[in-house]
Amino acid sequence: MRIRIQVAAAVLAAVLGGATACAGGDGGTAAGPAVPATGPATGSATAPSASVPATSGTAAPPTQSGSTGSGAPGPTRCHTSELSASLTAGEPGAGQRYATLSLTNTSDRTCTVFGYGGLQPLDAAKKQLPITLTRDTGRPVTPVRLAPGASVGRTIHWTAVPSGSQPCPTPAYASIIPPDETSPLVIGWSLGPVCGDKMDGWPYGVTL
Repeated sequence: MRIRIQVAAAVLAAVLGGATACAGGDGGTAAGPAVPATGPATGSATAPSASVPATSGTAAPPTQSGSTGSGAPGPTRCHTSELSASLTAGEPGAGQRYATLSLTNTSDRTCTVFGYGGLQPLDAAKKQLPITLTRDTGRPVTPVRLAPGASVGRTIHWTAVPSGSQPCPTPAYASIIPPDETSPLVIGWSLGPVCGDKMDGWPYGVTL
């Protein structure tokens, strides 16, 4: 009977010792099973950067190096040496005279005429007459491309009605200066007298 009591006491002591070991015999607390966090992360993880092209909302316009719109340089202006000039009488009005002053591209390249240019009536000695060509600015000014052999005209106007005792000279020649040029083309004048001291002209590309 005493032996059974001793055996039972030994078993009980062993059980109590095992329970003490499981509770952390060094005074610490046992860690429970790992549980995944369900709350929001408190740190900020750095995501790998992806290569994405930047978009600014509006594309920059392509650079154009000329007036053709294709990136190729446009034709330069027509020079005096590449042109010929002519005057053609228009339909006269009541004391009014009109003519078409034309420039023709005599070169083997395409060039551009833009603006008004000049016209100076000359006498038989090719001296300037006291007549000034003014600009009629009520018409649109646009560049005109001239292929080889092509022409462009402008309307010239003056009056044939004398003003008081002022004479109406009849030019023998006309000195024509293309737009943005300084060298003239001298051609004959067969359009009669010019009264007053002024003529007016539209830009090239505008005719009656």
